Amino acid sequence: MLYFENDGKLPETIDLYLPGNREQAEDFNSVIHNYFMPLLSKIDENCVYVNNLCVDINNRRCGIAKQLICNLTQLFPDKKIVLDCLEDNTKAMQFYKKLNFVITEHFRGYSGNQKEKVDCVRFKR
Repeated sequence: MLYFENDGKLPETIDLYLPGNREQAEDFNSVIHNYFMPLLSKIDENCVYVNNLCVDINNRRCGIAKQLICNLTQLFPDKKIVLDCLEDNTKAMQFYKKLNFVITEHFRGYSGNQKEKVDCVRFKR
């Protein structure tokens, strides 16, 4: 699980990442500047953003993802949790709704190594 706070450190993180990953630098740079930077500008200091929450297919339906979210709420008890999900990922959408997340936005975003934007939703709890 990776989370971002709007603490202004993302440019430093990018600078540290890019030198060792030249072959991915162009795509990574595009996603950072076209997706994460605008995203962080929308998230205030009262939020924690979860970039990606996934569990290995062989270990799903064991409560791992639920426990990760519970741990996150314990680590940041005074902050809201914000995360994005692919709109066509119905299982994840149901999971987040079951954990009392609500959809706050529909938008075109990125997924994995895709170069084209895809339909996404933003959840908040």
